[in-house]
Amino acid sequence: MARYRFLGGAEEIGSLGLVLEDRRTRVLIDYGLSPDSPPGFPEQAPDVDAVLLTHAHLDHSGCLPEIAMRADTPIHTTETSRRVSGILHQDTLKIADLEGHAVPFNAAAVERLKGLYRDITPDDPFQVGDLDVTPVSAGHIPGAVQFLVEGDRRTLFTGDLFTQPTRLVQAARPEKAEVLFIETTYAGRTHPSRSDEETRLVAKVDEVVERGGLALIAAFATGRTQEVLLALTMESDHDIWVDGMGARVLQVFLDTPEAVADPRALERVRERVRIVRNHRQRRHAMATGGVIVATSGMLEGGPILHYLSQQRGRQKDALLLTGYQVHGTNGRRVLDDRFYTDRGVRHTVDLEVDRFDLSTHLGHDDIVDYVRRSGCDDVVLYHGYDREALVPELSPFARVHLPKRGETIEL
Repeated sequence: MARYRFLGGAEEIGSLGLVLEDRRTRVLIDYGLSPDSPPGFPEQAPDVDAVLLTHAHLDHSGCLPEIAMRADTPIHTTETSRRVSGILHQDTLKIADLEGHAVPFNAAAVERLKGLYRDITPDDPFQVGDLDVTPVSAGHIPGAVQFLVEGDRRTLFTGDLFTQPTRLVQAARPEKAEVLFIETTYAGRTHPSRSDEETRLVAKVDEVVERGGLALIAAFATGRTQEVLLALTMESDHDIWVDGMGARVLQVFLDTPEAVADPRALERVRERVRIVRNHRQRRHAMATGGVIVATSGMLEGGPILHYLSQQRGRQKDALLLTGYQVHGTNGRRVLDDRFYTDRGVRHTVDLEVDRFDLSTHLGHDDIVDYVRRSGCDDVVLYHGYDREALVPELSPFARVHLPKRGETIEL
């Protein structure tokens, strides 16, 4: 019988960390932070034999440098996730310094972490102590994997999961398991048609540019920026600028073509877009119009705030949000009340605002379908605020578990 304990990320989205003890082996699956202001962290991880990292997003990878502060623990992940995580860790330190927030690691730990990674490939099994581990594609973003762990029972950990193909990645496939740990970010909610949302985004960009305005698109650096760029370069001929970490992540995806659905399409993106590298180019991008894709996706920092500060009174412009806006973030404030804060100062947004659902998480019905197709006996729901909404539909064919932070369960 295996033991599992969530250090974070059970009844919350963010700060994910799960300790698995099976046979004589102990592993940590993901170790993230909540990129809030100030950031939130999981409980400190115990000593483990290895870390399994599903993907690079900060809520899954953000605390890994803290491991490097204490031990030489090997960290198994894909090359894409390794390289993108390094970019995000450096940015975390930069933001913490600018905003005066404490984080449980330093620059030396970020550097030391590089020597702990062990690159893995989807569908290529490896061993950790007494456990056989097979990474399988998770969809979601390039480099994302699920982990199938075979010890006393066959257990699948999804990480963040998407079972539809996108312009950027192939769809994840269902895996058979006795025990399934599945993310529930969108429990209780369903997504509109993805193709319809992309069509709507391109049409809105066309409308804004044709009326002489600038389409300012807020996008997460890892995954969303590149998806938006693919849609725009394939479906429009506007001038497109990209500003922020998304450009660096794009280069990682280009360097690891095995992780993306269509490497040639991504190469065409790089040929088409202009990368903003300095303040002079920012001024030029604003003056020439067209489209600017910038981080951060929830308006919590990054170059997007610079552009917003320059758009007051520009009634022909539009701010286009491409992801879910968490309550308490600037993105949510702009959607609900048309204002944001920057360095403690409140600013009114007087231009057009629209939001587009381009999520690469399973919706409610997709979660139910995935659990059913896995054939699992036990399903553990985590990484969500509304997990209870799934219980009535899952209970007829699996035992449902809703662990909390710090709680240990045995299965």
